[in-house]
Amino acid sequence: ACAYTFFDVNSVAAELSVADTIRDIKDLLEPGGTPALDFAQATADALSAYQGSHVETLARQVNVGEPTYDLYRAYFGDDTWLDTTLVSCFEGTVAPWNAGAVITLGRIECIEKTSMDAVPLVGIQHHLDLIKLDFSNVSAARVNADKAYALYRGPAGGTGDSNSPFHRANLRGRNFLEPGTTDIYLTDDNSNSDTSTARTNLAIESAFDQLAVALVDLGGADESGATAAIDTIVAQLEIVYLQASIRYAYQVDQQVAASDTTGEAFLKRQAEGQAFFNVIAPRVNSVSTTAAETFAAIYNVPNAPTQVTSYCNARRLARFSLPEGTTELNLGDLENTMADDGRQITPPEEAVVCTEYVVTTSVVPFARVALEANDVTSALGETGVADLVQITNAQAAYDASTSLKAFADSPPAGGDASVFSNRYGNPAPYGVFIADCFAGTAPWIQTPGRKECIEKTVRDAIPMYRIFFLVEDAATNGDADLARRALDQAYALWRGGNEARAVLARAERRSQDYYTDGVLQEGTDQSLVTIIDAAFVDFAAAISGGAAGLAAAKDQLFGNLQAVYYQASLRYGWIMDDLLDTGASAQEFFDPQGEGLAFWRVVEPFIAAVTTTPGGNTVSSAVADDVTERLDPTELPTLKDTYCLTEAALEGRLNPSVARATVGVLNYVFEDRNPTVGTCAAFVPRTAVGRELLVVGQAKALAAEVDDTQVGIEDARAIYETPESHNSFLTVAANTDVQSLAQASYTTEAYQRALTYFINTDGVGSGFYDTFALQAFESTGPFADPRDASLQPIPVESVLAARQEMAKKMVEDATAVQTIFHLLDSFLAASDLVSALEFLERARALFSGATTAFGSPSTVWDRANKRARNFVTGVGSSTYLTDDGTTSSTSVALVNGRIEDSFATLQDTVLTAISLPPTPSPATVSEVNAIKDRIELIYQQATLRYAWLLDEDAAAGVANNYHDHHSEGWAFWRVIAPLVNARSASAAADIEAFYAYTGARPTQDKAFCFVKERLEANRPGTPSASEYGRLEPVPCNYCGDETCPGPTPTTPGSGAGAAGRGGGEELEECRVPREEGHVRGRLAGAVHGAGVPSALQHHAQGVARVVEGRGVQKEFPSGRARETARGAESRRRSTIVHASARMASRMSSSAAASMAPRRGR
Repeated sequence: ACAYTFFDVNSVAAELSVADTIRDIKDLLEPGGTPALDFAQATADALSAYQGSHVETLARQVNVGEPTYDLYRAYFGDDTWLDTTLVSCFEGTVAPWNAGAVITLGRIECIEKTSMDAVPLVGIQHHLDLIKLDFSNVSAARVNADKAYALYRGPAGGTGDSNSPFHRANLRGRNFLEPGTTDIYLTDDNSNSDTSTARTNLAIESAFDQLAVALVDLGGADESGATAAIDTIVAQLEIVYLQASIRYAYQVDQQVAASDTTGEAFLKRQAEGQAFFNVIAPRVNSVSTTAAETFAAIYNVPNAPTQVTSYCNARRLARFSLPEGTTELNLGDLENTMADDGRQITPPEEAVVCTEYVVTTSVVPFARVALEANDVTSALGETGVADLVQITNAQAAYDASTSLKAFADSPPAGGDASVFSNRYGNPAPYGVFIADCFAGTAPWIQTPGRKECIEKTVRDAIPMYRIFFLVEDAATNGDADLARRALDQAYALWRGGNEARAVLARAERRSQDYYTDGVLQEGTDQSLVTIIDAAFVDFAAAISGGAAGLAAAKDQLFGNLQAVYYQASLRYGWIMDDLLDTGASAQEFFDPQGEGLAFWRVVEPFIAAVTTTPGGNTVSSAVADDVTERLDPTELPTLKDTYCLTEAALEGRLNPSVARATVGVLNYVFEDRNPTVGTCAAFVPRTAVGRELLVVGQAKALAAEVDDTQVGIEDARAIYETPESHNSFLTVAANTDVQSLAQASYTTEAYQRALTYFINTDGVGSGFYDTFALQAFESTGPFADPRDASLQPIPVESVLAARQEMAKKMVEDATAVQTIFHLLDSFLAASDLVSALEFLERARALFSGATTAFGSPSTVWDRANKRARNFVTGVGSSTYLTDDGTTSSTSVALVNGRIEDSFATLQDTVLTAISLPPTPSPATVSEVNAIKDRIELIYQQATLRYAWLLDEDAAAGVANNYHDHHSEGWAFWRVIAPLVNARSASAAADIEAFYAYTGARPTQDKAFCFVKERLEANRPGTPSASEYGRLEPVPCNYCGDETCPGPTPTTPGSGAGAAGRGGGEELEECRVPREEGHVRGRLAGAVHGAGVPSALQHHAQGVARVVEGRGVQKEFPSGRARETARGAESRRRSTIVHASARMASRMSSSAAASMAPRRGR
């Protein structure tokens, strides 16, 4: 029965004629239901029937400004796309319709479905658009309603019914079932009888009736009622052709499964599907370009799909494209595809089960986000740096968006946004972030970074922000239908209307960058794309199954979505480190730094919010600050540790459902693209260690600057006192620099012991190591006016050598060790687990450089490695105290491994503890003492080594050859002097008297033995005697306390292995550039020419390092106060003269033959 009554039946004669014209065309093409024998004549006659008809009038209409027309024209790229299609099918002269008889059935389907379905559908929407565009003209609206209904229904009760969209809807209703059923069809009587009326038709008829009611009011149209009715009509008509598109995809699969894709049967089905899909293609495309592209590929006549996947893809994407106001109950499931084991394609032996997630409700606003993100990113340009015009256009696209901006600007009603507020102070931070990106405010001042910020915020951060609320809603809603709707919406954001601009695309891209079990994730079950798609399916099952599994399903889904951005954050951390390692310019950092920060912000609030240890204890979340700081585009990184810091931030903070192995191994690391990047220490901090890492970096920078020239010492002092001057991008917060640590005062036992010692010994109070460093920098205290034994002034260059060694060791070693001991004391005294863990991890960071690769320069760890390469296991041994027994640059001191073991044990103790005991356990105290004792061992070795070097200097007898060794040995002694003093004040006083620098050469005979005796008698308790080893170049029984395998040399330089040793800490790190070769040659020549023994030329080369790398070779940071090139060259010449003079003054000693180049630190 027809509920709609025409306002004026006389106004719709042309529209009612459309169905009759279509009937005539069909009869000409297929008389009796089979193709005409003279097909050429038949198509010519059919074309004549078309020409001049109202079908042609509708097909050739140009209605610019009407929403439907503009949408379709944009999609097809043709003003009269319907007429173009029909004429090409009638004439068969253009591809794909010009392939002869084999394409006959395809041409018939093209003509029939375009004329019967596409033309009326576009005409219906044309008339409905006119109503919506001008509700004030009620009489015109009524005429347009009549015309739309006439095109939809045709001449009701006559033959026209079978040639109208109404008839098509009935056919599809008899093909589709209610989801989850096998015999309930989408018809008025639930059957598929020839007299059944499709439920879509019932809905459309009702909507037309509502439209008529809305237009009856003589005072004007009911706009809201009319609009709702029109939207229902359009949506239900779209459902009909989504059903048709699914049905013919199923038939395509049948042909592919049967390997029959070349005959007319296949081409007929493919062409029919194409014609049906083209009816709604622009509307599908407006929701999902991916869906439109996939359907177009399925129906790309005459190219056959190669896989039996068309039906499953069509079903999933048709659901994804459901028009607003519809659900799966409107669309249904195709009959014969609801077998017990899933949706199958026949024949059975070629069965394919559709396992993909399918939405149950319309998700248009959520699918639209990826389309709008594409609009924004397209405005920025695909390649290169976006200029200000492009950024302005991108902002206009963003502001014009209907979903994207709305989702960013506020959380959904009732959503708990505390995780964002806690981190950013704003429940909707991403709207603020992108506003800053567009405006170019801090930190997005640099254009490359701005482009990355905009792209990643619209494509990643905003969708993920909304997904968070949706999965929470799905897990906690309590109403299964509402929960499933929320999950559908999350799925729409995951897959996106444009998959190339959705979170899915990011996951696909990252799967190309990560390995699992040695296999690249892309295309495997280990890919996060596969894992996340499966998690949606599992979550849907959990919703159907009740509340029991919802929390786990939520964690599994959202955790793996987060893992995509764990991967992205790690990748850009590696890129940052690689750029730093390869000396990239500041400009080269802007793009990856901005991109890395944008990715990191997707997961940062969740990483920062994880404050519970495996033992259930709360810990600091500030570790995330360290990563954020490295990615801040306003600061150029100075430490090569962003990757490892990110790894550390993720460790223990991954979503509990995500194993670290799921994230995988970055290809750069797996393939060892840069061996110096991405190798992280075993130490993974769970608290903030950024201050300590800054200190390590600052000490490293200082060590690189300081040398035995006044300029080098002044530069190092600048870094020490004003670290931000070293790098204009670096902003050092208060109390986070090494001088602050050197000046600090504490109440802990370790500090008070040292304070008492230095007050009594040097008359220096709090901040003693700062005082000693400044004395060296400023040439005050012992360096103010040093004199030799004859009270003669010490040459300036010799004093400079002494000053630089004291300055470096006070900064690199003394301050670090004192702070480590203070932190360990604080750890033992901590009143809660949080504080305990923070103190412990800060100490560990200062020891090893935290998350940087072990062997990080300017750390206690590195000093231990250098000493272990000087000490062997015993007399006559060639096995050093390293992990591989060699002096390789990669070998690690055994003592470092033991200290790390103790740190790891203590960390595990805290992380797994339920509560902090009232007092530390004996085992905990023992581990802390083991760390302290073994750190002291390192500096006992250093103190002893420099006593030997001074013995060598004395034996050489060269004037002023001892100052750097003297000062350096004193500096190392000052690290441990308070500890030795606590065991024996007399022993400490003896060693202090020997090392205290006055300028005069120490006169102690066999200083090595003197110091050795006192240190060995006052060693700390933990290390065994064997851990100290034996200084390798010292002759056997030098001190009269060893049994030797052969003759017993007793003088420095005469023992086996002495040649080539004896230097300080520097030479290993010096490399003479080719252009400096003449300097060394001139020095060596001057020495040799003066009759100096040739062996002393070794030492001349050591002196030559004074000029190597200065001025011409060395590059200084821009903006620093430096000498001009002319001044630098003058200094070079002066240094050469001084060096030559020094060498001449040393020629008198025949013992100089024992001198050798220095071993590096």
